Amino acid sequence: MRPTYPSFPPPYQSSSAPIGSEAEVAVLERAEREIADFAAAGGARQLAARQQVLQSDDLFQFVAVLLPAAVAGDGLAQYQIYLALDACRTFLGLDPDTALRTNERMLGVESDLSPVERAQWEVEYQRCLGFAIEDWSFVSVALGPDQPGARNEVASVWFERSVQAGFPPALVEQALRHNLLNPAERRQRLEQAVASGNQEVFWVLFEFSYGEHPTRPSATAVAWLFVACRAGLDCRRDAAGFHTAACSPESDCPADRSALHAYWNALAPAARLRAYDEAGRIGRLLALRRYASLPFPAPVGPAVPHDPDQ
Repeated sequence: MRPTYPSFPPPYQSSSAPIGSEAEVAVLERAEREIADFAAAGGARQLAARQQVLQSDDLFQFVAVLLPAAVAGDGLAQYQIYLALDACRTFLGLDPDTALRTNERMLGVESDLSPVERAQWEVEYQRCLGFAIEDWSFVSVALGPDQPGARNEVASVWFERSVQAGFPPALVEQALRHNLLNPAERRQRLEQAVASGNQEVFWVLFEFSYGEHPTRPSATAVAWLFVACRAGLDCRRDAAGFHTAACSPESDCPADRSALHAYWNALAPAARLRAYDEAGRIGRLLALRRYASLPFPAPVGPAVPHDPDQ
């Protein structure tokens, strides 16, 4: 089970609450210059696995293209298939007629969707419709003897394949779910994942650290997001999938702001200071390989008791 954090950044907010000292003001100004540099970065930055999924306008075709590499054992391809199927889970059991009726109901005059939700649904419908109008059983058949009995479990099996391949974002995500892993196994996966330096590992840590407030991330979550951007995540203002959602028609989001800035501005100034300071501390701990001191979040999802003898 994944965490229940908002799918996209909260609306842009600007807080005028005072900060106590000139030194604190200087830190915040330095942080905002860094965010602005991320937002305006020139040249190509490496797209994370999920950003490639977000950028695709046809996830059925996206999965079909990835399948040969995934069958050959490529952990990245396996993880992206998992992400694509998870993004389209609403459509995996639908036939074309049911998909059409569902779309009409979602967009009809009696729908209670907000304009933002309506726009998001329309994008999801176009990106995922292929799974309703095409036979996608080949994605399950490709799993061989591991293919599950239910279609809604296919994504989970591809995720486990990615874990077995040692793909770092899959390792950290598995470690942060409630499952049968014991504490030592969780720690081993988390340390292996962060040691890779993979920028998407830090994005997953951001997701799982978000907290319970629907529109305000924790300071630790934003710290992990800073680390992800510093590690090479595409944090430009036009990064695939992120800025568009952050700057919805219902938000007050300046055109020169990135999604990172939207998360940053959701924090009170004192929390921004904590986030920026913690991002620096995380960076130092990573450089020193002192992984045991990192602020890893607790597992999310239904608790699963484990056998202490395992």
